[in-house]
Amino acid sequence: MRIFYIFLLFIFFSSCSLALKIKTGQQAYDLKHYKLATELLKEEYQIANTIDMKMNKAELLAKSFEEINLPNEAYIWYKQLYEFDKNEQNLVRLAKSYSRNGNFKRSKEIFTDLYKTTKNSTYILSKNLIQELEDSYKDSNSYSIENLEVNSSSSDYAPVLFENEYLVFVTDRENGGDYDTYSGRPTSDILISNQEGSYVYDFSTTLNSKFSEGPLCFHEQFSKMFFTRCESINERDDFCRIYQSERIDGEWLEAEPMLFFNENVNVGHPAYLENDSILIFSVKEVNGNSELYYSQKSVANWSTPEAFSSPINSQWDELFPTMHEDTLYFSSSRNPGYGGLDLYSCFINKKGNWTSPVLLKPPFNSGSDDFSYNPLMPTNDYEQSAYLSSNRVDGKGMDDIYLIQKKKIENDDLLLENVEQTINVYFAVKISDTYGKALNGVEVDIIGENMEASFNTNDRGFFITDLKSKDQIKVAASKDGYFVESKFVNIPDFAQFKKDTTIQVNMQLEALEIGKEIVLQDIFYDLDKYAIREDAKPSLNQLTDLLNKNPSIQIELSAYTDCRADEAYNLTLSNNRAKSARNYLISKGINPNRVEYKGYGETLPRNPCECSDCTEEDHQANRRTSFRVIGQ
Repeated sequence: MRIFYIFLLFIFFSSCSLALKIKTGQQAYDLKHYKLATELLKEEYQIANTIDMKMNKAELLAKSFEEINLPNEAYIWYKQLYEFDKNEQNLVRLAKSYSRNGNFKRSKEIFTDLYKTTKNSTYILSKNLIQELEDSYKDSNSYSIENLEVNSSSSDYAPVLFENEYLVFVTDRENGGDYDTYSGRPTSDILISNQEGSYVYDFSTTLNSKFSEGPLCFHEQFSKMFFTRCESINERDDFCRIYQSERIDGEWLEAEPMLFFNENVNVGHPAYLENDSILIFSVKEVNGNSELYYSQKSVANWSTPEAFSSPINSQWDELFPTMHEDTLYFSSSRNPGYGGLDLYSCFINKKGNWTSPVLLKPPFNSGSDDFSYNPLMPTNDYEQSAYLSSNRVDGKGMDDIYLIQKKKIENDDLLLENVEQTINVYFAVKISDTYGKALNGVEVDIIGENMEASFNTNDRGFFITDLKSKDQIKVAASKDGYFVESKFVNIPDFAQFKKDTTIQVNMQLEALEIGKEIVLQDIFYDLDKYAIREDAKPSLNQLTDLLNKNPSIQIELSAYTDCRADEAYNLTLSNNRAKSARNYLISKGINPNRVEYKGYGETLPRNPCECSDCTEEDHQANRRTSFRVIGQ
């Protein structure tokens, strides 16, 4: 993998003295000196006198070669590692390495064997994705892939259109400047070319420095830009940050850092959502995964960055966000995938929420690392076009910039006539908790026409199966310590599918804690009244649904008032309100023995302020109806 992308971490040192102190391959690897690590580890591998020592050196060599973007070398050592220890993890590594190097047949064989021996549904889905890759190569007439003239034998990546006429990109080609000890390659600069790539020159002598400049984005009619730079502070290790610059009279001003985090956090890969003035970027803390964050611009400053929730962020690395209108594209190392970094897309729906990420299909994704996706407007000939970066096996350099275009196919139905096809439809479920953490061992029951089955999720909270039902199905998920959750899923007509398809459902389970207060939203009462209003019924209906899904639990309904009345009066009023809520549940068929009620008046406030000092928001928070599980 291209090291700049994956870890956002270049290690530069102000002198050679520290590098000279590195004596072992393990030290070089731990300090991110991956080029040096490969040299030392090869020597150590030759003289290692035990199998365990050779295995350790082989694993570090494979990982180091991945970091410096040499997948062929990484494959050699993953294969050697598997020869020493034929365990499941090493076999998965080898299967992915085969895919990254274009050997789809061998990758599919391994994933098929893994599924047969483990029954882990992730492996059969991985096999199906590799099959998609292989099929895309056979169907090359439906798209065009152009390796741009601007590419060199070095790494060229992160293309962005500038003034709708030029291509701005990042490269680590020889520039007569500095080198980094991380990869042993030149530090990267930002270049500009015409879209044909017939000439290339520095984008800005002001912005290019002795340090590495990386992925960038523009906004406000190309008068401002954000970009990544990795430089040292106080002569310590380099960390990456986002810088901003403004263009005045055609010249870019000196860049200023955007100090969102402490020095030891890597921040980069900026993308800008113009309509909402939101900056999206990738963040990696030391020894953590890369995650996507966002910050919104106000008149005075930027908001405190917040991490995207699941499923945009996962337990894997999320990198290289780009924006096009209301669609977010990014790359992820999550499983299952095509082999390397894969491109995903999601968008803001009508309710203002982000949809679940969708894996882009080949040829936009390949078995290699694919990232920095920048779409172009459709044309009469092409329904989908984009610039992207990839280290595909047929490239000119370590990373190349591609223009990939999917052709419009007219009379598609005529082309498919008299062609026998077997379309496989799969059903996948992913279960997480309310914090987005994957839940393993969740029992999932599926009930539908001609289909009734039970499965347990794997350690990624995932399972997949063949889908036989062609109508509505019910999915119920249960795990000790969590509320049972279920939903109905409408299955599309299979006839509309032109190729193998996976229908995925995401579900979240809420932890079931005895005695924990759960506030019911939007339960309001008229002044001095306790009758259930119409606008309170939807929330109580949701509680009814939860009790029906979890028939073994008993709850206490509780009502509270604010402090603005006599204590005895508040106690009576809250008790009547709790009783009204209970009666509503009983009217919906809930067994009275399952629901106790109690009014607490103005006691136990959520915001314990002095009554005369409480704001209206404080009073509203204290004036609530809630429930807690008291038995199961």
